[in-house]
Amino acid sequence: MKGMDPLAKFVQGQNIARFTAQLLTEADANERDVLRQLLLEEETRYGFRSEQLALADQHIAASALRIERQKMLIEQMKAKGADTKIAERIFGNFLETHQLFVEIRSHIAEGLDRGTI
Repeated sequence: MKGMDPLAKFVQGQNIARFTAQLLTEADANERDVLRQLLLEEETRYGFRSEQLALADQHIAASALRIERQKMLIEQMKAKGADTKIAERIFGNFLETHQLFVEIRSHIAEGLDRGTI
């Protein structure tokens, strides 16, 4: 982020990537709640900047691609008669994470509109 210390920016990026990766595969609902909160806090830790909005857009686009790939995988698995239980659980995580990024983007946009920079 503009004006952020490079080390703080790096650490924030790493934390966001780690929380996102954990959210995508975590099965426990309570753990996902904690991870969602940590991700939201990390995304907004240094205020609201337009660079955060662009990053949120990238997360949304990447999660949309993951969702589409997982849909195709589940369809292929069903066509082969394979058990899709785990793949469908992960698909649910992907949907949930995508929605979280949409909410984070909205939160950032509202902060920018209020001038909370």
